[in-house]
Amino acid sequence: MESADQSEKLRQAIGWFGQNQIESAVSVLEAILRVEPSNAAALHFLGLCKHRQGRSQAGLELLLKSVELDPNRAAFRGNLGLFFAERNELDRAAAAYSDAIRLDPGSAQTYSNLGNIHQKQGRLREAIECFQSALRIDPGFVHALNNLAGALANDGQADEAIRTFEKALRLAPAIAEINFNLGNLLLAQGKTAPALARFREALRLKPGYPDAMIGLARAHKA
Repeated sequence: MESADQSEKLRQAIGWFGQNQIESAVSVLEAILRVEPSNAAALHFLGLCKHRQGRSQAGLELLLKSVELDPNRAAFRGNLGLFFAERNELDRAAAAYSDAIRLDPGSAQTYSNLGNIHQKQGRLREAIECFQSALRIDPGFVHALNNLAGALANDGQADEAIRTFEKALRLAPAIAEINFNLGNLLLAQGKTAPALARFREALRLKPGYPDAMIGLARAHKA
């Protein structure tokens, strides 16, 4: 069990990590581990620090060690999923996220993360199910709505995808990327006028947005 002093040091290190003060975080975490070499949380955050420093293999070893020491911490599994996703190790990312969901089935973010991996794998039905699970937990999760709409579009469910993008925009009308995504789908459906409106709105929200500029040019040619 951590002492009060070690717990305070760990909170300090996590704070440094959150502020991207990685060297300071590493210094505190290594001090903790000199006293408690099996402190799973310190090992875990040190692994995240090493990864952020570009020392991915050293980071992975520490992350895996922390999971071995504390196998029931959902956050550890979720961070491991993020690590593998960044390295494009999709099968390992999916396994880590699935473990995190098993330990904490109430995390909308983890369901959404797993959905993103399934979409990259081309497993669209599984991706759709994950995004829908995320939205059952958090109906206002705009990024899950956007991702669900994209998966529905890729699965050939264009009308449902349009409705889902529109729902996302009702919740968050100022996100340029969702405006662009909806415009792109509308254009693919031959709905040029509403597509133009979405591309223009995306550019108003994010001037110089390259994808929206290309979309606008394509719509004018349609």
